[in-house]
Amino acid sequence: ETKDGSRMLIGKWVQVARGPIDSTGLKPFKYIPRTSVIRDAVSGKRLSLGNFQPATANPGLDLARYLRKRKISDIEVLVFTGDGYHVDDRMILSATSLDSDGHAAIDLHFTPAGAEELTRLTGNNKPGPDQTRASHLAIILDNHILSAPRIIEEIRSQHAFISGTFDAAEVENLAAILRGGALPEQLTLVFREQRPLVLKMP
Repeated sequence: ETKDGSRMLIGKWVQVARGPIDSTGLKPFKYIPRTSVIRDAVSGKRLSLGNFQPATANPGLDLARYLRKRKISDIEVLVFTGDGYHVDDRMILSATSLDSDGHAAIDLHFTPAGAEELTRLTGNNKPGPDQTRASHLAIILDNHILSAPRIIEEIRSQHAFISGTFDAAEVENLAAILRGGALPEQLTLVFREQRPLVLKMP
C-alpha cells in the first residue's frame, strides 16, 4: 500500500519447478532456494531450509526427500517484481541447447533492446562494495522457477546462459519453446533480492 492509499503489486509467490517422477515416486526440485523467503505451497506456512544438507550428487532429489519427511509436497519462493525491468521471451533472438562442462545448458541471444535491459537489470542489482547484498535473477517458465543464478556482475552482452539441474531432453525442449515462440510470454526473467522482509497480517 502506497502513501496515497493506493495499492501496487511488488512481488508474488512462485512455485519451484519439479523434474519428472523417479522410481521412488519423487519429483526432484529444479532449484534449491537456500536463502530465499519460502513457504509451503499448500498450507502457506513459512519455511526454512537452514537444516537441509544434500546427501547425494542430486540435491533436487535430496530436497524432495527432505520435504516429504515433513509432509510438504511443493514450495514457493517470494519473488520481487516491482523493479520496473521487463526482460521476457520477446527480447530473445535465439536459444540453443548445449553442453557446458558436462551439464546441459541454454545459450540465449538477446535482441539489442533485450541486451540493454539485461545490462540495466544486472548493473543496478550487482553486489555493492561491501558484498553483503545477495541478488538473484529468477528464471520463470509457466509460473515455475527453473533457476535463480546469483548476479555477480553487470552483464554487457547479447549472450547469456541458463544452466541448472536439467537433463539434455529438458534443455532441448525449453530451447525449442524459446526458438519457436509458440508459447508467447511464457518466460520471464525476474530480479529477486535477498533482504529483510516484514509481512503484516490483517
